[in-house]
Amino acid sequence: MSREVKLYDEEHHTKSKRIGEDIRELYYTLKERFMSLGEDVEIRPRKEYIGFIRKSNFVDIEFQSKNLKVFINLKQGELDDVKKICRDMKGIGHYGNGEYEVKVDYDTDLDYLMYLVKQSYIKQN
Repeated sequence: MSREVKLYDEEHHTKSKRIGEDIRELYYTLKERFMSLGEDVEIRPRKEYIGFIRKSNFVDIEFQSKNLKVFINLKQGELDDVKKICRDMKGIGHYGNGEYEVKVDYDTDLDYLMYLVKQSYIKQN
């Protein structure tokens, strides 16, 4: 008995009727910033999230109706989050990788978010 493998793409997330144009635009802003970290960054869409990969996922984005959940793929204690904007996800089930979650909307300081994400990107080297 064979099992069908379903492949997902960005449109699976960005064309969803449950997200608004503002969240879609925010995703594309983050995508551009994540991709600018290096030529070795790849995008890997999954059913529940979109992963950004160097050697492995360094950050994942899960789409919500009013925000984006960004999961930073570092273990607890490895992230320097002086502003304490991340939620500790250790031991909490979630779709993305990593133990840090940031809910991102247009009020989020994207430069500080990139400071956090870059730590994970560098660790993947």
